[in-house]
Amino acid sequence: DRRVTELKFSHDGKQLAIGVRTVLVWDVASGRELHRWRHDILVNSLQFSRDDQRLVAGFYDGLVKMWELAKYPRERIFQGHKDQVNGLALSLNGRILVSAGTDRVRMWEVDSQLQLTSLSPSLAQFFTECVLSQDGRTLAVADFEGPITLWSMDSFQRVGTLSGHNETVDDLDFSSDGNTLVSVSKTQFRIWRAASFAETDARKNR
Repeated sequence: DRRVTELKFSHDGKQLAIGVRTVLVWDVASGRELHRWRHDILVNSLQFSRDDQRLVAGFYDGLVKMWELAKYPRERIFQGHKDQVNGLALSLNGRILVSAGTDRVRMWEVDSQLQLTSLSPSLAQFFTECVLSQDGRTLAVADFEGPITLWSMDSFQRVGTLSGHNETVDDLDFSSDGNTLVSVSKTQFRIWRAASFAETDARKNR
């Protein structure tokens, strides 16, 4: 099966990960293949860690795998989702993995591969994407019906809801300053402005 289901550049732009039934990592400058991992199920999501030393893949069967991009990469497996994994995010220190599936949003401790907690942002029970702010303190989660919920990574509590999309949100991303969130659906492109935790903390200390 040669159908490419997911593409993701590393943060430094030097590597490109490609998802089919195999996960491939290429060196962008030379076009040389660096890594290859086979899985019988199609890849549905990919994410590099902030330091580009790890790659995470979510599959249509609910499995999540992580590889360290060293000479002899170690493979970690995270099991818990019942169906396709649509979004992935890694904390700044790489210790917490977030996966958004069709059932719940789950948070994992990377080293032990154990689930820390799970979130149920809405009654939709089908989550399409998740992304962390640049400071790593805010998690944005989109669901099938359009609402976007914001969560504190310190407390795992909901801190806000963004309503406006009336259709499935397909992609999310924070700006580099962490104060702007962009969301995209089939017919809509929205830009949201909200105070970051840093701004909120500064106001509290005045």
